[in-house]
Amino acid sequence: MTQAIGNMVAKVNLDDSGFNRGITGLQRQMRLANSEFKAATEIYKNTGNRAKELQAKVDGLNNKYRIQGKVVEEHRKRYEQLVREKGRDKRETQIHARKLNESIAVHQKLEKELRQVSKEFEQLQSTSNKAAGVFSVFKKNAGEVSEELQSVYSAAGMAGKALTGIGVAGTVAIGGAVKVAADFEKAMSRVGAVANASSVEMDRLTETARHLGATTQFTDGQVAEGMQYLAMAGYKTNNIIGAMPGLLATAAAGQTDLGVTSDIVSDILTEFHIAAEDTNRVADAMTYTFTNSNATLQQIGQTMKYAGPAAKTAGVSMEELAAATGIMANSGIKADMAGTALRSTLTRLAAPPKPAGNAIHELGLSITDANGRMKPLSNIIDQINEKTKNYTETEKIRIAKQLAGQHALSGFITLLHAGGDKIDKFTKEIENSGGIAEKVAKEQMDNLAGSVEYLRSAVNNAVISLGNQFIPTVRKVVDGLTKVVNWFDHLPPSVMGTIAVTGAAVTAFSLLGGASLLLLSLIPRMAEGWRV
Repeated sequence: MTQAIGNMVAKVNLDDSGFNRGITGLQRQMRLANSEFKAATEIYKNTGNRAKELQAKVDGLNNKYRIQGKVVEEHRKRYEQLVREKGRDKRETQIHARKLNESIAVHQKLEKELRQVSKEFEQLQSTSNKAAGVFSVFKKNAGEVSEELQSVYSAAGMAGKALTGIGVAGTVAIGGAVKVAADFEKAMSRVGAVANASSVEMDRLTETARHLGATTQFTDGQVAEGMQYLAMAGYKTNNIIGAMPGLLATAAAGQTDLGVTSDIVSDILTEFHIAAEDTNRVADAMTYTFTNSNATLQQIGQTMKYAGPAAKTAGVSMEELAAATGIMANSGIKADMAGTALRSTLTRLAAPPKPAGNAIHELGLSITDANGRMKPLSNIIDQINEKTKNYTETEKIRIAKQLAGQHALSGFITLLHAGGDKIDKFTKEIENSGGIAEKVAKEQMDNLAGSVEYLRSAVNNAVISLGNQFIPTVRKVVDGLTKVVNWFDHLPPSVMGTIAVTGAAVTAFSLLGGASLLLLSLIPRMAEGWRV
């Protein structure tokens, strides 16, 4: 297709941005699935709960198998498209055929692993179901429980309800608090597992998550989610703690998902060798760019992903690249299209192929300074505009194509039209935009809906504090019950039957107190649905 820019007309090739976005999203899902799989299995492995460990493995492998299936489908569609457009024997098509085969092989490997783990889990489940025999004495259709004993259960239930009714509301509230706290604890365990954090480092990570959950619009659980994404990107404890405020500010200002924001921010930090503690610099640069150009945070992030490494190598700052990104976006050149254009332009200027070298020689351009470093992009743009001011439009297109290449032509012409002064001005504005991310985030929350969000975060933080007080006790009870069930499971059937009958008779006449009586009344129903 063609795209008009000023008085020039340049050809723009269709790219595979849709495919790349799809694969990138699936890769992010797979990284998250892998980290959840590792964390969940480690938790149950450490507690010695083999059944839960296998269940977590089955669930995790199912999720990974599903995601990999989508990856295969994306590669298949892309391969079929290349066959139609370029032919089966073209190098690009053959390369993608290998990628398709590799993705299919991974899918098949996951299927095999899932079958093995599922079989092991089913075998364990079958063995564990013998525990149902412990309670078979209570089943109504077994014909082994007399009417007198059934009436004892009924009376116990009535007495228990009367004695425990007062505490029901409190029990429900406590149960809710424990669940919220347990969910947060689980999320932080995932962070610790992925980041390989020590117990001391886990305390610091948890303290940071609690603090940010209480002082920002994000809940403790959402902060933990953000930490997990950074850990997946290879960040360790100190880096995660240093980067979180800037990450949350970027997500809040851009109104973007924490996973997407984490990918963007961590990529930029890595590409430009920026310390995690300086994440606010990235947050402010990205926020100023998307609030002063026709680009979203995701589009800017995609451009940076393509052009960042080349820009860093060429000596172009993150702020100058952001300025060029915003200028291109205002002309409709965004995301990976802009990234490809900037990467090609910078690469060809720094290490010119023959056509670019001829154009540089023809114009007498000075690309590097006295130290051999590439001059600012704005300076080179100004030189080109000055040297070609008497050229015809056709000659200018020729020079632009020689310097930037066919695929980068539209973006490069956009920068030439903007001129070095505009690039410099935008760059300086970005450099001086400190605090803009936090400012935008706060302004967006300065309304009733924002106040409700802050209240929600504060309440969530308080609920976790309450739930944490009960978790140690609840965990001891749960672990104790697990040991009892496992003990019963390994007894001979004859012993299990004797214990069940004797225990039922004794318990029916000796249990005292509202809670105990109520529990006794529920035993038959528990037995009906008893499963491990």
